[in-house]
Formats: sequence, C-alpha cells, structure tokens
Amino acid sequence: MLHTLSSVQSLKIDEELGKQNIAMVEQEMGIYDDIKKTAYLTKVVDRLIAKLDKPLFN
Repeated sequence: MLHTLSSVQSLKIDEELGKQNIAMVEQEMGIYDDIKKTAYLTKVVDRLIAKLDKPLFN
C-alpha cells in the first residue's frame, strides 16, 4: 500500500527543512546586517508573494 503525505504534513516537513537550512546558512556563511539590502530584498519577496495564487507560508 502506498502512503502519501497530506499537504499539511508536506508543508510541515518543508517548514522544518527550511529551519534546518537557515541554521546551516547562518553557521557556514553568516548573516549580514545591511538595512538597504534587507529593504530591497523584502520588496522583491513581497512582490513575488503577491503573485502567488495560494501563499503556502506565513
């Protein structure tokens, strides 16, 4: 019998993997506080999210 993940379970797995990857990036590459770059990236991400039919994450 095949078992499939529900979309809720899949999202939870994606969120957990995202948290793990954030920790790995912070440790290996560091995080840079740059107000101008952060503002620019926030605008880009907000525009991308606005184009999604169904936003998946908060």
